[in-house]
Amino acid sequence: MLPNRQQKLISELITRLEDAHKGYLELYNASSNPIFRKWLKIYRQERYQYIKELHSYIKDIQSTPDLTGSLLGEIHRVVIDIKLNHIDESPEAVINEILRGSNFLIEDYKKVLEEPELSYPLRSDLTRQLKRIQEEVKTLDELKLELQENYAA
Repeated sequence: MLPNRQQKLISELITRLEDAHKGYLELYNASSNPIFRKWLKIYRQERYQYIKELHSYIKDIQSTPDLTGSLLGEIHRVVIDIKLNHIDESPEAVINEILRGSNFLIEDYKKVLEEPELSYPLRSDLTRQLKRIQEEVKTLDELKLELQENYAA
């Protein structure tokens, strides 16, 4: 059974992941660029998988997390929505917003991982997910270059 503080942190992390999942879906639907859509689909699916994995820890204690997203996530998506009008002509602004959201998510993971009493399976899952998100951040510059090359061609 997770202590209340850990349960709250995991629930908050799930909410942040849900925000990311919704954002990636909106971007995916707004873009016609196959390179960008491929990338968005991969990370949208990953966020969904992370939600399911973490949700299982909350379910273990007979609690259902609120997966509706957060106000902060809604505000972030509004900022992205403003930039969606030019997503395929100039995706750099959208990629910068993805980077910003990913960095917030990384900080949330680190905050949860600071908890000293995390079970080994939970710590292992969180660490694996965090590493994957950190890898994603490193690939954002590569994505920018690939999209720029695609537009130049």
